[in-house]
Amino acid sequence: MANSIYQKLDDYWPIMDETSQISLLLDPRAKLSAFRTEDEKNRVKDLISNLTGYSTSISAIPRNDDIANTRNFFRQLQDNSNYDNVLSTLPRTNNIRDELTKYLALPLEDHIDPLLWWNVQQREYPILSQIARDYLCIQATSVASEQAFSVAGQTISSLRNRLEAETARATLCLKSWFREGIC
Repeated sequence: MANSIYQKLDDYWPIMDETSQISLLLDPRAKLSAFRTEDEKNRVKDLISNLTGYSTSISAIPRNDDIANTRNFFRQLQDNSNYDNVLSTLPRTNNIRDELTKYLALPLEDHIDPLLWWNVQQREYPILSQIARDYLCIQATSVASEQAFSVAGQTISSLRNRLEAETARATLCLKSWFREGIC
């Protein structure tokens, strides 16, 4: 039995390790700072560069006025005026490798939501923003789902095991709303 578990870990860990590394690199708060050696840094860059199935899409790029308003918001949050200078000196990009080089040239961003940052940066990094949307939405742990099962287990117990599905859903929804102070 133990050998079977180890075999599964050997089979699946590289896949999980690679997706975690890609997610970490695409987090504008961390980028390459979490990787120790140049080999690790080059490996994760290659992982992203070798991704297929991503291309620029006109429909994925927001309108100019939306971009400008959101960018101005981030620039006001940031005290670093050098950010604008870095962006203006870097050329427009056409492929993943160019976008990655341009993205890594920017300073680290603190106190931001990575998915929101990538949403704002869709115009500058159309391909990387698609990749970030796919990889950053992967949960690092199963805590959220375990909490949901725990709450459901308290609602649908041995004493209340005949609740209709719709009643159980409504009860769980109301519990969540009460906990968040919505109602």
